[in-house]
Amino acid sequence: MILANKIIGETPLELIKRVANNGQKTTYAGRLDPMASGLMVLLQDNEVIDKNKYLSLDKQYDLKILFGLSTDSYDTLGIITNQDLNSNILESDIKKVIKDYKKSYSQTYPPYSSKTVKSKPLWWWAKNNKLNQIEIPTKNVVIKQIDITNIYKIKISTLVKDILNNISKVKGDFRQEDIISQWKELQKNNQDKLMTVATLIISCTSGTYMRSIANQVGKDLGIPALALKINRTKIGKYTI
Repeated sequence: MILANKIIGETPLELIKRVANNGQKTTYAGRLDPMASGLMVLLQDNEVIDKNKYLSLDKQYDLKILFGLSTDSYDTLGIITNQDLNSNILESDIKKVIKDYKKSYSQTYPPYSSKTVKSKPLWWWAKNNKLNQIEIPTKNVVIKQIDITNIYKIKISTLVKDILNNISKVKGDFRQEDIISQWKELQKNNQDKLMTVATLIISCTSGTYMRSIANQVGKDLGIPALALKINRTKIGKYTI
């Protein structure tokens, strides 16, 4: 077993190539999105048969939520769908919303995810504008702990510079050209405007999407929101 630290921009297969390129059969027990970073469990040879055991382990994340913007992917690697750059979010507002999240509930998969529907991943249906032809599935998850550790303001100029840097690390076709164009336009027109970011620590059952939590927090507050950064810090008893 290899405990690997996936970096922003990598796919799980690129991570395997980087840290486990030794000729052994290797798989991963639980994936992370390209814009997410953190702990992944890689299994080799006979360890592969225990994959389901590792898949079922609880997870812990550091999640940064950006308020004022939403995208169709629920993170920064998506097309902007809504914005409210003049909102003023307080820590007390967020705490009021997330106090009810510590429970078991049915979470809807993000449209841009690898969950298979009718033999095709959800992102295929979303990318081809065919989401109206299917029912987006849900998964029962449990949020065991959720706490705010920080809330701060950031200039859009600084924010977009970091976002564009992270997107530049992503290989393959993720609509980067259109996405980058939107972020640059936002930066051009709102250089010094401040936006609110909240950092949360979340412990949850396997299969819980941080992007969906960020999107839901925004919905419950009545303001667009997205996952700015996702870092997985723990899988079961394992840490980096």
